[in-house]
This record gives sequence, structure tokens and C-alpha cells, in this order.
Amino acid sequence: MEILRQAVEANPNPIYVKDQQGKFILTNEAYASLHGTSVATLLEQGVIDSDYSYDRDLEIFEKDEATNYEEFYKLKTGTELWFTTSKKIIATADGNRYLLSVSSDITILKRALQLAEDANKADVAERINLNNKIATSLDALLGVAKLIQKGISNQEGNGEYIKTVISIAEGLLATIPPAGQNNNTQKEEQPKVLNQLEKYSVLLVEDDSSNQLLALSHLESWKIKVDLAMNGEEALAKAEKKKYDLILMDIQMPGIDGIEATKQIRQKTNVNQNSPIIAFTANLLNLEPEDYKKFGFTDHLFKPYHVSGLYQVVSRNAGRSIGPLNTSHQPNTDSQTPLVDFSGLGNLAEDALFIQKMQKLFIDMVPKQLEQLSQSVRQNEWEEVANLAHRLKSTYGNIKINGAAEAMKKIEQIAREKKNFDQITNLLRQANETTVKVVSYFKQTSPS
Repeated sequence: MEILRQAVEANPNPIYVKDQQGKFILTNEAYASLHGTSVATLLEQGVIDSDYSYDRDLEIFEKDEATNYEEFYKLKTGTELWFTTSKKIIATADGNRYLLSVSSDITILKRALQLAEDANKADVAERINLNNKIATSLDALLGVAKLIQKGISNQEGNGEYIKTVISIAEGLLATIPPAGQNNNTQKEEQPKVLNQLEKYSVLLVEDDSSNQLLALSHLESWKIKVDLAMNGEEALAKAEKKKYDLILMDIQMPGIDGIEATKQIRQKTNVNQNSPIIAFTANLLNLEPEDYKKFGFTDHLFKPYHVSGLYQVVSRNAGRSIGPLNTSHQPNTDSQTPLVDFSGLGNLAEDALFIQKMQKLFIDMVPKQLEQLSQSVRQNEWEEVANLAHRLKSTYGNIKINGAAEAMKKIEQIAREKKNFDQITNLLRQANETTVKVVSYFKQTSPS
């Protein structure tokens, strides 16, 4: 284990080792820095609230299967990083099992792929220009990788990693058409992620015919179902009759403008009261983004816009419910505190599909885990109580269901210290009541 510890500490890639309870027993500075903490703190605590892999790691122990997937981190500095992570179970001579996780930084390649996706949706001139930029970036990446390969080819493990980088970069270069080539087949070959938008319906509120044509062309090319409203009055009439996954609202319109139309949609009980509404504007009023949120808008997109900007604002908002704005409709009795809050998930909070998956997992798993917890309490299985409470604390804490998270924290502490058992009944009741409200809320707001 000492040799493994030294190898982990010396490695520049994020690495950790966990025991079967999901506690860190080895890690390095590269991993700790992703969570804004130190190795010493991580190992002393054994767990951290920002460890979104906690439940997944326990599942890997149960299935005893190696796995590979991509992970995204947004640091406190705003830096965004992508990693490809490999995890497997290792067994020691004494029969103990541990999970080894090793991550490799693929941020450069992810950014190159994003540029490629943007180029795929741009017009012919933009596509050629972006392709040249991507080719230049990848050529540079390829050159750097080959230089690095010469210097580290004798270091075990690193040589294979650089070969992989070179292979991917060469593969990407091979897919970029030469300058001036007009590949008509690209019109039908959308990035796979666009298929996820097909089920959505959008109300486009726009009075300018050229803006209508541009927005409709993009939205319909993504197979989104679009209804058009020419002004605020028409938007209100359509919003009364049909539920939309997203409303793109122009601001400057004759008669009822976009701000007034949004105000009426938010204030009156209707099927779109909690639908995402995007301020779709040239921002002639010179308002700040936060000002639009005060008017009831979920997000904004300033004109003129790039197609990638339209795609991003649609993909991160379509199908989400913003939650009741009127506290009389809020399922939580505390009007100052929302029932749930996804903001702690960073950029993932803006991923509608991810949020839907989170909601479904919560509905499917948390009530069952609470029942298991109650049963373990009745049977005085305190080690299992502590482990279940810890998992639930993480689940609640990730989406800021603070009351239930605090209840699980206290139950975990009681189980580990084996005292104050008389408090558990009330703590379980509190968590169950909150969970019932959250499940009900998720079922009401989920588009599925």
C-alpha cells in the first residue's frame, strides 16, 4: 500500500482510492484541488459534500465491474475542465476490496469538438473559417503531443496516453473538410445531442419578419415544434391554451411588449405560469441580465446572436420548470426558502436533461432508501444506519434540501456515536415529510 500511496501522490492526474464504505483512503493534490480542498482534509474527513461520485462508486463496488466515463468540473475560479475517468475494483491479499479511480484531462479535445459542432451548424463561409481554426488548433495539439512523446516515451504509462491524444487529434483532422468544400450532407447530419431537442415545443414571440425567419429556420432544423406569435396579445392567447417547454419572448413590440406579456403569464394561473421564458432581445433598453430575471424571465439571448448561442439557451432551459413564483403556490411552507435548489451543481444546473434525470432518480430511489433506513433503525443495525444516512445526506445536500440533509447528518452522528437514539423518530418523520413534498413537486414539474 505504501508503494501505491507514493505512486498516487506523484501522479499529475486526479487519482483516489476508496474503501467499501465510500471513504477516501488515498488521493493526491490533483484530485483535492478540483474540490477546493487539501489532501490532508480529504483523508481526515473521509468524505466531502461535493463528491457527486459517492453513490456511483458504491454501485461499482456492488457490481464489481470496471467503468469509464467523462466528468465535468467547474472550479471556483470559473475554469471549466473535462476528464475521462476509469474506475475499477482492486483486491488485496487479505481479502479487502478498494476502488481505484484515475482521471485524465481531455479539456483541449472537448473544446475542439465543441468548435467542430459549432462549425457543423454555421453557414458555409463560417464553417470553412471555423474548420481552419480547428485544424490549426489540432495541428498545434498534434505537434505538442509528438514533442511530448519524444520526451516521455520511456516513462511507463505516459507514452500510451500521448499516443491516444495523437490518434484522436489525427482522427479529428481527418474529419475536417478542406477549405472551400461544401459538404451538403452536413445539413442532415446533426450532432447527436440535437436529437434530444426533438420532443420540445417552443412559442416564438417575434414581430420582425427577418428575425422570425432566422429563428424558425434554426429551431425547426433541430426538429423542435414551433408556434409563432406576432405580438404580445397573440402570445398571451396562445400561452393560455397550450403548454410550452420554452417561450422565446421579444421585448420591443407594439401594444403589449415582452416585459408586460411575461408579467401577465407569471401572475395569472395558466399552463405556462412556470415555463421558462427567454428575453429574446436587441437590448435597446440597456438592461443588465439580472434585470430581466426581476421581470420574470428565466434567461436571456441578446440579438444579434450566433446559432450556438440560440442552441445553448434552448438546450439548458427547455422543459425546466422555474418553480412557482407566487409563494401561495409554493409547496414549501417557508416562503423564504425554496423546496429544492439545483444551483450547487454548477453548469449542470443549466442542463435540462440532467435535471430531469436527477428528478427521476430522486423519485425512484430516495423513498426506498428512507424505508431501508427506517428498517435498519428498527433492527438496531447502526453501521448500516450511518451508511444509509450518509448517502441520503449527500443526495439531499446536492440539491439543497437543507432540512432533510441536516436530519440525515444528525442521524448519521447518532448512529456512529450510539447515543441520543430518542431523537431519530422525529428526524425520520421530518425527512419523510420533506421527501413526500419533493417527490410531489418533481412529478408536477417534470415534462415527462
